[in-house]
Amino acid sequence: MKINKQELLALVEKARNDNGTAFKIAVLLKIDFLTEDDASHAGFHTEGIYRQQFLVEPHGSDPEAATRRAIANAAMKIANLMPDPEIGCEPIMPEQLKLLIVGR
Repeated sequence: MKINKQELLALVEKARNDNGTAFKIAVLLKIDFLTEDDASHAGFHTEGIYRQQFLVEPHGSDPEAATRRAIANAAMKIANLMPDPEIGCEPIMPEQLKLLIVGR
């Protein structure tokens, strides 16, 4: 599924307060997330970087909100890497990344 930058930014704003939208973004962009005792982590791949970039959000008093923030912030970083808002694109996925690095 393709999504343009403008659509993604609208989803990110909604995801900050809605678990379902945050989960939808995580699935759409293949953002990995993990919750631990005191923080939530969200990770994603970027073109030219084999290792994921990770964001960490402390839980404070609301682990669900921290997880939404971690996902939304990862999605925002992905949006910032996207081209012009009117051009739809798909994020680089791990299997595509290996091809970029190895050159096969």
